[in-house]
Amino acid sequence: IMTKLFAFYLTQLCELKLPLVSLTPANPAYYRPIDARPLTNAYALSDAVFTRTTYEYKLVPLDISENIGKLKSCYEDFYLNYNGIAVRDNYFEIKMQEYTADNQMCLAAADTSGRIYGYIIYIEEKNKCICSEAIGGEKALSELLGSLKLPLVGSLPPDFEEKPLKGEKILNKCASMGRIVNLESFFEIFPDFKTLEDRVSDSIISANNKFRGGIRLSVGDLLELAVRDENKPSFTADLY
Repeated sequence: IMTKLFAFYLTQLCELKLPLVSLTPANPAYYRPIDARPLTNAYALSDAVFTRTTYEYKLVPLDISENIGKLKSCYEDFYLNYNGIAVRDNYFEIKMQEYTADNQMCLAAADTSGRIYGYIIYIEEKNKCICSEAIGGEKALSELLGSLKLPLVGSLPPDFEEKPLKGEKILNKCASMGRIVNLESFFEIFPDFKTLEDRVSDSIISANNKFRGGIRLSVGDLLELAVRDENKPSFTADLY
């Protein structure tokens, strides 16, 4: 059933000439059969405890609904450091409204002028801080995480270097996954791979079937090749 639903919507998106879609998998194995592949990394924290070692910022609790503008400015300053974050019309505002509806709390790191350099959005549950979002510079995030009174469960960007005193910090290699939707649009982003066009097949979107012989590549195989190309750092936050 899931495969049929994906086929229906992926075909519609292909007609809109969307090059890629991304998703955040609960289990990456569910999505490999539809040729989705890992795109980005993140650190998954399990019961992590940090220590606040610097006091460069003032840490202030914020009402999310009343400070969406300030939080969005911080988000826009730092989101390119985070793999797998999607930027869509009104996405931020809708997301913040959902956090508010879930009674989540926000703690921000600000300077003396009130400018925010980092924030975490979380809820306390079962003697843990379940973190929905952590955005900001390294120092700001370190101070925020070090001020929490409960162990943290959540995700951090792959360049966050600080290690927890307790708990685990595990590199999650499937923080987001992607799926090629329109092959022609994909080649516009990655023209070097167009030489492989005659080898590409797609079991779901017939318009992407270009196979003419030789070694067959699925659209998933092709995406894996593009992800591995270190000379093309295009799989960043705003691609999707």
